[in-house]
Amino acid sequence: MKTPLFKLDREEKIILIMFILTAIILGLFPPWIYIFDGEGISSEKPAGYIFLFISPPAESRNPRYGISIDYGRLFLQWAILFGICASIIYFNRLNLFNKPIPKSELRTKVAIKYLSSLGYKIQRKELVEAQKWIDEVSKRGGPKPQKANKTK
Repeated sequence: MKTPLFKLDREEKIILIMFILTAIILGLFPPWIYIFDGEGISSEKPAGYIFLFISPPAESRNPRYGISIDYGRLFLQWAILFGICASIIYFNRLNLFNKPIPKSELRTKVAIKYLSSLGYKIQRKELVEAQKWIDEVSKRGGPKPQKANKTK
């Protein structure tokens, strides 16, 4: 059964909360850049990651020197974080992280492997019949042992 698009299970909610907290931390400690804007010359160089409300000190008191948040890098970090989060949720929904197989599916797979090992070729319509038979047998508590013919 597929999970509806916007309905999240417990693991996915934890992933989403971790994503939001990480995005907030990235936003509180953004990348800063030093800016120089001279006559015909301009340059930028990284100033590190510093708390949002405390800007790093300027390189010079000259008005041509400044400091700013590097929004390009910040948005790139958020985009990468979003991609990682979306990928984890997507692969989680594909059951690639070793979620347990429901017992009915497991019984069907075991029965199909067993019948295949005996040389039977299983068709799609036979799968439905096999599932019904497996469910019926499991409701009874397993296959009934055959009585041995005793000859005296």
